[in-house]
Amino acid sequence: MKKFKIGLVSRLLIAIVLGIGAGLVLPEPIIRIAVTFSGLFSKYLTFIIPLMIIGFVVIGIADLTQGAGKLLGITTLIAYTSTVVAGSLAYIMASTVFPHIIDGSVLIKIGNPEENMLKPFFEISLPPLLDVTSAVVFSFIIGLAISWLRTTGYQKGETIYQLFSDFSEIIVKVLSTSIIPILPLYIFGTFANMAHSGSVFTVMSIFIKVFICVLLLHIAYLIALFVGAGAIGKKNPIKLLKNQIPGYITALGTQSSAATIPVNVECARNNGVSEQIRDFVVPLCATIHMAEVLSQ
Repeated sequence: MKKFKIGLVSRLLIAIVLGIGAGLVLPEPIIRIAVTFSGLFSKYLTFIIPLMIIGFVVIGIADLTQGAGKLLGITTLIAYTSTVVAGSLAYIMASTVFPHIIDGSVLIKIGNPEENMLKPFFEISLPPLLDVTSAVVFSFIIGLAISWLRTTGYQKGETIYQLFSDFSEIIVKVLSTSIIPILPLYIFGTFANMAHSGSVFTVMSIFIKVFICVLLLHIAYLIALFVGAGAIGKKNPIKLLKNQIPGYITALGTQSSAATIPVNVECARNNGVSEQIRDFVVPLCATIHMAEVLSQ
């Protein structure tokens, strides 16, 4: 018999629904257990993210033995152009639409939702070895250096290339065994905490119109991007968008572009993006493509 498997999108949606339900009916100590787990996982994720960037970006650039610098420049240009366009659209909506559906008194009414949220039973200190920006710059330098060494001949750069190649495999294993499977539990704890504090309904009741406007802007912008990418790559944009749904749901649930990197890498693989390009572009653009931050 064929083994039934629940997809990532379904697991994330189930986690959101169960988290809200649990936050409404379960006693505070039980919810704090989930909150504690989410807090620990968040620390672990923060520790892994810079290593994830190094593991993907270095080998992604190094594999591009020719034109690595050019590809880096083109990717950066596209990312920042998209950022300007997305930021302009967001400003237009905020200045023309939002004043008609929200006023300043609403902000005073809602206050800071995090003040009423439960605290974990305990926390641990797990600072990352590098911050995200340092990891990106380090990856650029090492990746371009390895790419240059491998083009000089005489087997130069092969040892360090193999080192980072093996490190990339380690990161992939870490993601597949200890990040992706646990993401739904992390989202469950986050939404259980929000529901228990009442902030999830307060925020949604006050900003539901804003949320709908932002969601519609997201969808319109994503459609434009994927239609353009589909036209260039001669692929069906509807299929591309369908394969991207897990990444979008994860981004909404975690509110972190960096935390969504492993999911987006898998989405890019399903969309037929080559390993070299997806391992290079996805972690890089999670950091420099500020349209993602604007959407959050």
